[in-house]
Amino acid sequence: MPEKTALEKNLSSWYQLHYQMSEQGFDWGMVPEKNSYKQYMTLTMRHLTKNQWNAIQRATRELGSIFNKTYHYFMKNKRLIENLGMPQFLAQSCCRSMEQEWFSLITRFDFILSDNRIKLCEANTATPQGLPESHIANQILCDYYGLRSPNKIKENLSKMWEHYFQSHKEIRSDEPLYCTTYKWFSEDFNTATFIARCARDGREIRFIPLEKLSVDERGVYDEKGQQIRLLYMLYPMEFLPYDTDKQGKKIGNIFLDLIAQQKINVINPLSATIMQSKNVLADIWKLHMDQSDLFTDSEHESIEKYFIPTYRFDKNKMDDYFAKLGETIVIKPVLGREGKGVRIVTRESVEKIRIDYDDKWYDTQPFIVQQYEELPDQIVDTWSGKEIGKMICGSYLIDNKSSGIYLRVDEKITGDDCYWIGVTI
Repeated sequence: MPEKTALEKNLSSWYQLHYQMSEQGFDWGMVPEKNSYKQYMTLTMRHLTKNQWNAIQRATRELGSIFNKTYHYFMKNKRLIENLGMPQFLAQSCCRSMEQEWFSLITRFDFILSDNRIKLCEANTATPQGLPESHIANQILCDYYGLRSPNKIKENLSKMWEHYFQSHKEIRSDEPLYCTTYKWFSEDFNTATFIARCARDGREIRFIPLEKLSVDERGVYDEKGQQIRLLYMLYPMEFLPYDTDKQGKKIGNIFLDLIAQQKINVINPLSATIMQSKNVLADIWKLHMDQSDLFTDSEHESIEKYFIPTYRFDKNKMDDYFAKLGETIVIKPVLGREGKGVRIVTRESVEKIRIDYDDKWYDTQPFIVQQYEELPDQIVDTWSGKEIGKMICGSYLIDNKSSGIYLRVDEKITGDDCYWIGVTI
């Protein structure tokens, strides 16, 4: 038999490793695309130096503290929450929710790494994805190469649940932990259940699709009519105000009201939704530029070091933005996801680069504008050979602990057609 080519060997190894990953709960290494499949998981490994790793972890912790201080500032000045660009009822529910000690239990900061600099691109504080990849897939890929996975995703998720139950004595040990997503997608289902199963107290874990939840003014219930008191919800809260039942009743608003009244414990809490708005980036930058005494001198230094100059967008101030930020700028919807609605623009082209999408949701929101920062190049070994793309570095803050890295490679804007690559040090 003829000897296998390098690509054939790569593909054979890919299938073997993907099978191992699927057995442990990560099975979306390839995703449907028209009449075929698009590769997501790759065999590419990014080696970081110990200094690079430590710098990313330090940035994650410092930014977490800055976001947390800003959250408490918002809770003391609640009119600011109503001006973050969220649907009105969601903003009102956030204002009525109980103040949390820490704004989010699970956050992913997306960093641009270049020229020994770390710049914060944006933050997903409410529904961060990529956790099974960063634990399951990264560990298996590192084992394949005889390397060490530096991520501590599962370990810190387990500690998160332990601390959560210690501080919520009202949640009985015999109460099940429900997890929900919109309908059934492998990625969402496995991500939600992965997070829930990290609770190692013997508690029963139950998955229920969002559309099978029953909601009334007294509570939230499963298919059997049992009241749900504890829920991990992998679903953007900003969609809830638009959710109605078959009779047109605004059950999403009722749900938000129940969360605000603490009639159901939801992870992440509404505090995480407050900090999800990209207007938060613009507000922190303005507080920094105004030299607000909200932040200490060292915190101002961290903002200057890690933040990209960011402003609330006004279409009538384009010349002003180019003068402040340079000849290329980035415009983003405040509640955007997966790169949708993001535009990289120059003076000559108002829509120079963007991701194609059909959902007008991302075009009807308020926007922020940021200085353009080039993502670093990364070579990726794919099914069809080597490709060069642009890498974004997701860094997790779980239970106020820096916990690991999630690397994706795409074009200038990172969308849902990206590649995942492994990380080691």
